[in-house]
Formats: sequence, C-alpha cells, structure tokens
Amino acid sequence: MPDIVKKYLDKIKEFWNKYNKKQKTIFISSVLVAVIAIAILGFVLAQPQTVVVRYCSTASEATEVRQLLTSNDIPCTVGSNFEIIIDKKDEIEAQLVLGSNNIASTGYSYADVLTGSFSQTQDDKEKLYVETLEKKFAAQLAKIDGIKSAQVTIKFEDNSSILHILQLHLSPARHFRSLQQRQ
Repeated sequence: MPDIVKKYLDKIKEFWNKYNKKQKTIFISSVLVAVIAIAILGFVLAQPQTVVVRYCSTASEATEVRQLLTSNDIPCTVGSNFEIIIDKKDEIEAQLVLGSNNIASTGYSYADVLTGSFSQTQDDKEKLYVETLEKKFAAQLAKIDGIKSAQVTIKFEDNSSILHILQLHLSPARHFRSLQQRQ
C-alpha cells in the first residue's frame, strides 16, 4: 500500500515541478479565489429569505399579530415600521393563520408599487397601484358587518393619450376652420 501512495505522490510532485514559479503562483491564486468565491456563495445562499406578511399601523396591532403567529409556531420579527417579517417558507402558513383570524395579510404595498425595477413601465406601476387599491377597498368592505366578501373594480379615465389631448385643445369646429384657411 505505501508503494501506491508513494507512486501517486511522485506523479503529483512531477506534475507540480514542471511549472515555473510564476505559473505556480497563478495556479495557487486561482484556486484560492475559487475557494473564496464558493465560500461566499454558500454563505449568501444559506441566508434565510424573509418576507413581510403584514404592515401594522400601531405597536399594539403588531404585538397582536406577533403573538398570533408565535402561538402557531411561526417565528417572526417586528421591523422598525411595525412590519411583521417571517421566513419565506412559512409565508403560506402565516397567511392562513392570519386569514382564519380575520386579519388581512399584506399583498402589494404602496412601496412595492413605487419602487419598481428598470423593466417596470409606468403603465405597469399604474396597474399595480389600481390592483392595490382594489384589494385594499375590498378588504375594508369585507370588514363591514353583513358583507361576506367584496370585489372592487377601479377604472381610471385615461387622460394621457394624444387623441384625448387633441380633443381638449382643438374643438372640431376650430380644427375644421384651420384646415379651410390652409387651403
């Protein structure tokens, strides 16, 4: 057995000695950079992903929600603005617990609507804003006694199209007169 080990050690030594000092330094540096990159990647991926399940308006409401979640074995923390933060893996269970106690969990917030990515257009932001308002109003209506559930549809008039702007600034008669004067 020691002969086999010695044979492999000799092969490794022969492989290593065929490189000059500069090549050996580059090789060692590359291996160290790869190990450090893998360690950092592992550390980042091992971090728990968290989500905000509810934005509370008062400290007492945040305390009530936190007690409700912890009593159902869902660990949570309260953020600086009374937001309830949980692990992403517990999100569905937390929404079910909150829903069964007539506490609406948070979908989109106004902050989510306004802080979009570069790929989010103004039209996308407006649609998210309308959807957020619809959900908020539906949740508020559902809290009223005698209303089991509510569905709200909001439709804003689109005043930004070029045709609408032309209709505001040029009445048909004025537009017709300006065409006659050109001829």
